[in-house]
Amino acid sequence: MKPILLKFHAFGPYPDTVEIDFTQFESGIFLISGPTGAGKTTIFDAICFALYSHASGNTRTIDSFKSHHAQPQDLCFVEFTFSLEGKTYHIRRTPKQMVYSKRKKELIESSGEVLFTLPDQQILTFFIKKWSYYPIYTC
Repeated sequence: MKPILLKFHAFGPYPDTVEIDFTQFESGIFLISGPTGAGKTTIFDAICFALYSHASGNTRTIDSFKSHHAQPQDLCFVEFTFSLEGKTYHIRRTPKQMVYSKRKKELIESSGEVLFTLPDQQILTFFIKKWSYYPIYTC
C-alpha cells in the first residue's frame, strides 16, 4: 500500500483541517519526525482509523478522536487516499460524535459513517450505529 493523501478535520489535537500530500516526497521514502507532542502519532492514528476504525495504539479510543479544541458544530473526519497494486482507493470515515444540531439547537449524537471509493469509482457506504471493528482493508 502506498499513501497518496491524508486529510483530517477536528481530529486529535488539530481543530482545523490538516492535509498531507505524500506525493510530494519524490524518493518514495519519508520520515515522520518532530518533538514530543508535535502530532506524529496523530498521523498514524488517522491512517489506522480510516482503514480499521481504531487508533494505532491501545491507549487511545475512537471516542477521543474529536479534537477538544474544535467547535461543537465541527465534524471530525478522516479521508485517506492510497494506491494498492496500481489501483487508487479513497476512504472517508467519520466517527460517532456529538455535533451541534442547528434545527434542534442542541448537541446530538451523530452516527459514524464510512464512504469507501473503489478504483472503478463505485462508492460503498456504511452507517455505523454501534462501533465494532469494521476493517475496510485487510492485509
